[in-house]
Amino acid sequence: MNLLPHLKQYLIEERIVSPNDRLSFTLSIGDINRKKSRIIRRYIVTKQTRPMLVARVIPNDWMFPLDDIEKTYSKYSSLGSVKVPKLLGRFSTPDGTFFIEEFVGTVSSLESLIRSKEIEVKQGIAILKKVFSEIWSLARVPSKKFIAKEKKRFRRYLSAFVPLGAEGETVLEKFDNIIDTYSGSLKRVWSTGDIIDRNILRSGSDWYLIDYEYSHDTLFFFKDVFRNIHFSPWTQGFSVREIFPGIGEFPEEMAKLISLAWDHHLQDKTIERRAHRPTFESMRETFWHVLGGATWHSGKPDRSHHPRQ
Repeated sequence: MNLLPHLKQYLIEERIVSPNDRLSFTLSIGDINRKKSRIIRRYIVTKQTRPMLVARVIPNDWMFPLDDIEKTYSKYSSLGSVKVPKLLGRFSTPDGTFFIEEFVGTVSSLESLIRSKEIEVKQGIAILKKVFSEIWSLARVPSKKFIAKEKKRFRRYLSAFVPLGAEGETVLEKFDNIIDTYSGSLKRVWSTGDIIDRNILRSGSDWYLIDYEYSHDTLFFFKDVFRNIHFSPWTQGFSVREIFPGIGEFPEEMAKLISLAWDHHLQDKTIERRAHRPTFESMRETFWHVLGGATWHSGKPDRSHHPRQ
């Protein structure tokens, strides 16, 4: 597919550039082994020698509504701890939908700043805590219908991930009981679905939050917090509650199991099965560790059981 003619025509028609501008386009696909239908193409558009914008192409059969991606730019525009890149335009082609945003220059991710020790771990935790806290402040009281919908959806994710037999049924029953018990303290939160250290960027004195392809409403905002703990080595050892006090009294063990089930579902839908396998094994190992230490669990889990496929 050749998407560049569509992009150039749109930029000219919207007067973002002129026909005489000397433009160059650099394609980046990323290093994640996505399924072919889940590949997101990213073009950096340079005018003369200066990068001016980023154009992302989302597949037309994307698993999250494209309107929800666009909503995030406005919903997060009021945040003070992080900025959002300015959305310059959106248009569709037979091969995908373009989202065009301003180019944020000279950036370093929070992950790289921690790794290079330019920022201390405690500073990094404070940044994450502030971002999650501010997004949590925008949360709404969920309707009973939304709670029921989320409960049904995540029970399905757990059912596909937990082991067969009594062990799995214990988790599912506990999930039902915990959601019923704590539904009054849960909130409806708008999340990008990928609020993780590599997507928090520093540019000069400003911080930016990028990548909104997984944007959605959720009852379980803590799953974004746990993604950092599970995938970012520097946050391991911290509890969800230390980074996100908004979890309140919700049992942390169940929060982790819900988060693992969500990530398993997400990666199973986007990543090639062979590439997904090591991550799945890591998630399964974490699952057993969490379940073995859960306060409602008695005895050592039977590792002869296998997660449902």
